[in-house]
Amino acid sequence: MASDNTAAQLTFEDAVERLERIVSAMETGSLPLDECLRRFEEAVALSRHCAAQLEHAEQRIQVLTADGGLQAAGAPLWEGSGSAGGLG
Repeated sequence: MASDNTAAQLTFEDAVERLERIVSAMETGSLPLDECLRRFEEAVALSRHCAAQLEHAEQRIQVLTADGGLQAAGAPLWEGSGSAGGLG
């Protein structure tokens, strides 16, 4: 079982994998109530950890793209051009 401290030590991928295992175990309906509550608490800690990691990644992407050096997928390479690449 992962506490907040243990969850913080996991990579994003490991935390998601652990969350998936918890959900699978809880969906069986065979766990006692106390165990379900313990796993739910663990899942909340893991979920918060994943959300924080995603937010951090998003902030890093915003910093990297803020200088105009990168464009969003699907954005035209040349602004104001009606043809591909503005040639012709």
